[in-house]
Amino acid sequence: MNPYVTVAIPVRNAEAYIDETLASARCQSYEDIEILVVDNASTDDTVPIVERVLGDDDRIRFLRNETNIGMAANFNRCLELATGRYVKFLCSDDLIEPTCVERMVTLLEKYPRVSLVGCARRQFAVTARRTRTSSYAKAETIVSGPEAMNRCFFEGNLIGEPTAVMFRRAQAARGFSPYYSQALDLEMWFHLLEQGDFAFLQDVLCAIRLHDDQQTVRNARSGRIVEDKRRLFHACLSRPWLRPTLRRKLHWDLRMASSVAKAGDLPQGGERPLEEVFFREFFECAALPAMRLALRILGS
Repeated sequence: MNPYVTVAIPVRNAEAYIDETLASARCQSYEDIEILVVDNASTDDTVPIVERVLGDDDRIRFLRNETNIGMAANFNRCLELATGRYVKFLCSDDLIEPTCVERMVTLLEKYPRVSLVGCARRQFAVTARRTRTSSYAKAETIVSGPEAMNRCFFEGNLIGEPTAVMFRRAQAARGFSPYYSQALDLEMWFHLLEQGDFAFLQDVLCAIRLHDDQQTVRNARSGRIVEDKRRLFHACLSRPWLRPTLRRKLHWDLRMASSVAKAGDLPQGGERPLEEVFFREFFECAALPAMRLALRILGS
């Protein structure tokens, strides 16, 4: 009989964190799970670390890709191999609280219209004691898919990282889009929210580890985040659920300016103006110079 929940752990070169991540998955209060670890051709000691715990827990399934197939493809490999009715991703450097799976399953079972469950998450740095908490809302709530998508399109991914959510495997069968580097999770959340509502748990049920080697840092420096925002802009602009107000448009332009400033230049070397903004003159003459100045001040 198949397990009810698949805790999917896509991993590549996570020797420093994978043992602790696996421990958090194994300590779940909800027992009807499989822990699916899919290694994306790691070149460090990730594999021997995982193999050491295989004999201690028969809920763990471990598979390896012969070559590095990329992040999106490895996430999709997890979806292809998952057998649970529900899927709970757990990134290989993150942690989940013991009641995380149980709390999320309860909501999905109680509300058939809900297609995505999220929770508050603690974000912590490896080399610092200070942490911060990120939340979609201040209290437990259920909102319509269009409402959640509008907030996240204009304000950023308030729903959170893959570790912060759970969803129905059947509704995610399409898989993650291979065209996104950073926003592949948000694009998938939009796909799920076009099928139902979003339920948010106000309790902190997961922890997101921040470090210089993570993909988010590399994507910001390389300009991939800018490219993802440009792609998302065109993908969502004509969607019937999008409700752009003046405030929301300005918010988008400021966020785009921040991403461009962090990347160091306009996309394609600044050869042409950025088209994926609502107020181009405001963006070029005010928002972008202000963001670049702020980064120089903070870096000095």
